[in-house]
Amino acid sequence: IYQIKKDSIFSSLGLRDGDIVEAVDDAAIQSPDDIISLYQKLESGSQLSVRINRRGQEKTLNLVIE
Repeated sequence: IYQIKKDSIFSSLGLRDGDIVEAVDDAAIQSPDDIISLYQKLESGSQLSVRINRRGQEKTLNLVIE
């Protein structure tokens, strides 16, 4: 992910420029379209787990959408 804006949903989720999103709720991400599709399904109160690769280290972000 690149060019994350400060007040975007991606920034509020804790994502940073250069992060590689590998999976959301154990569903593998293969393309940007996969992320867009998941984003469109989010609702307030949704909980999700995002597995990312940040500078060579795998991390999991557990998030609640408000």
